[in-house]
Amino acid sequence: MITVKNKSYKCYLIDSNFIIQMFKERESFGSNVINRVFSDGLFVFSPVSLWEISQDECFDEFISVFSTLPSLLALSDDDIVNKELENYEGVEPTSIKDITFLLSGNSPHELNLIIKNYINKALGKDYKATEKQYFKEMKGRNSFGYLDGQSLSNKQATKSSVDLVALEFISNLVPSFCKTLQANSSALNVARFPSQVSKSYIYHYKFAHPSRKGEPSDLSDILISSILPYIDVYLTEKSVANSIREIRDVHGFYKGLETVTMKQMRPLEEA
Repeated sequence: MITVKNKSYKCYLIDSNFIIQMFKERESFGSNVINRVFSDGLFVFSPVSLWEISQDECFDEFISVFSTLPSLLALSDDDIVNKELENYEGVEPTSIKDITFLLSGNSPHELNLIIKNYINKALGKDYKATEKQYFKEMKGRNSFGYLDGQSLSNKQATKSSVDLVALEFISNLVPSFCKTLQANSSALNVARFPSQVSKSYIYHYKFAHPSRKGEPSDLSDILISSILPYIDVYLTEKSVANSIREIRDVHGFYKGLETVTMKQMRPLEEA
């Protein structure tokens, strides 16, 4: 939830496929999504989703529409971790306000520049090449995937592996902080970095699952998932929604997070 002028709104994270389909099916699916979100909430976009939308022909229309609609852009994975780090000793947990900024209120031209500049800063100028390289590195590193061929049915083994991988994510993103803790013989509280715990869960269920080979596109799901602990509803593809529900039911993470698939948003006669 986010409060603006004493009114609370749900935060709806929406992936690129939803947005692209919205503009293809304006009168049915698209209007259903708009009406659902703005009945009680705001759109939230990740840098990765915006990059994917920017590669589609609907991008100019997207810019024109969302320059007028209240919506939020989530910070990059690195920036979210740094916000969590700032709040490491805080009494109150990091919130959605800490990790987003408002997109609307700019002209279409200004919004276009803001989005393109930010996604270049967050992801680099050639995200697809980076994604492929990162995929290759992750598949080649023994340190990732501590389950070592075991199934995810072992709850305790999975939780231990999730924490270890989250620890490695954190160590890679804020190495000096982790080294300081180590020098002081202090243990890192992984739970204070929910973005990285979330990434680790999705990594295990979407990428490192023993029955799956993993694909470069899974890395987008992993990066986007750093925002999931901060939002109320995620509009996404069926496989991601199923993973989130399984993680929630088995491990109790993602409590209170609702998932919505395209099928659920289509008119009944089309579903």
